[in-house]
Amino acid sequence: MAHQAFTLEFLASDRPDQVLLRASGRLTAGAGAERVVWNHLLDGEERIDLQLDLSGVCRLDAAGVGRLAELNAAVQQRGGVVRLIAASERVRTLLRLTGVELAFDRPAS
Repeated sequence: MAHQAFTLEFLASDRPDQVLLRASGRLTAGAGAERVVWNHLLDGEERIDLQLDLSGVCRLDAAGVGRLAELNAAVQQRGGVVRLIAASERVRTLLRLTGVELAFDRPAS
């Protein structure tokens, strides 16, 4: 059985500082196709409010949780916020159990 590759799809932006992305596939240690977009979000200098639709994420592991936490920290450091939307109960449970869920949806302090 083939594994669904991880992808990030740009969906919409009403303003330059607001971005809506849909994540799909496996956000796991072996995922790497997202690096171009992901690295732009990590390395950017501008403030953004990012809505990340996780409805298409079919698998998440510790490495994926780490990538989400890294993304959230980078965006918050620039004064932005990351909102996770439409995550499956399985994904939400893993984020809750690891304590990472608490860091999202909050403006930078």
